[in-house]
Amino acid sequence: LESAVLMLACSKLGYHFSVIFEDLEEIGLSNRIKLFKPDIIFTRQDKMKLKINSKKKYKIFDKKDFEKAIKSKKEKKFENVYVSGNNSFFTLFTSGSTGMPKGITHSTAGYLIYTRLTCEKKFGMNKNSIVLTGSDAGWINGHTYSLFGPLLFGSTTILLETPISILDEKLLNKLLRMKVTVLYLPVTLLRLMKSISKIKKFKKNITALGSMGEPIASSVAKWFSKNFSRKRNQSIVNTYFQTETGGILLSPKYNQISKNSYFGSVGTVINKYLKINKLNSKTKKEIKVLSPWPGMMIDVINGKKEWSKYWDQNNNFRLFDLATKNNGNVFIHGRNDDVI
Repeated sequence: LESAVLMLACSKLGYHFSVIFEDLEEIGLSNRIKLFKPDIIFTRQDKMKLKINSKKKYKIFDKKDFEKAIKSKKEKKFENVYVSGNNSFFTLFTSGSTGMPKGITHSTAGYLIYTRLTCEKKFGMNKNSIVLTGSDAGWINGHTYSLFGPLLFGSTTILLETPISILDEKLLNKLLRMKVTVLYLPVTLLRLMKSISKIKKFKKNITALGSMGEPIASSVAKWFSKNFSRKRNQSIVNTYFQTETGGILLSPKYNQISKNSYFGSVGTVINKYLKINKLNSKTKKEIKVLSPWPGMMIDVINGKKEWSKYWDQNNNFRLFDLATKNNGNVFIHGRNDDVI
């Protein structure tokens, strides 16, 4: 809850913020902090244990400081802060599994416009939606679809401290009894649920099912749809996007059936204005975006060299994934820059 409150407070005050996934090793945390150069750090860890090798002085608040502030009951009212549409809204770091993590910055207006668009068109969100997204605040799904997306409609979002806790069927049933309408979970979690779950056709209020993190296997998508959807053969909103894109580029829609959007595919682009390169069914090609879109990143804080890697010689945006297209539906086949 503290993470969400801090994210919303920074948004309200016009402060550029960054949420860091807390389970990283110490070097991963310190690398991100050194790159972002914050003035203030909020942490659940004891601030005496937070080692940051930097000459810059930080104001660090930890759990004890929070408790002290709450007990003081001091209140301060703030006026609305107006910022430029291209104001740096937040920076979120990619996983950095192959080197120094990249700090991806999004703008305020562009990001929020695109977030609302994708929530409405792909998930069918509205003011009455109750959204359960199994993502940590340290990832892009934890920003776009756990927090800012639902709240842009005034709908309800359920925040999970640890998404893997959904494997506890008692907890999952309790959550679903809260009349969840949008259920959006990681593929890794869905695979585990399929192998150990005894859930039989839990259909009650759900109107949209989504999967995140990696392409979903057809068999897992079929199981998810069969056991959780009210509609026969309802497509899974198998989302394809990256930290850099802000929100979904391609996915099936919440109200499609599988014969129009095959299980396992990432469906089609968000709308006619987003253009990707031509793909075919026989040859795997790198998928690229040929037109700008509101949710695209505005900066990579690591420097111009890292920024330039995202663009080909024709200024098309590189996604570094291989893809094919079959009967109008796109299929993703993994990275083209993987190193084993």
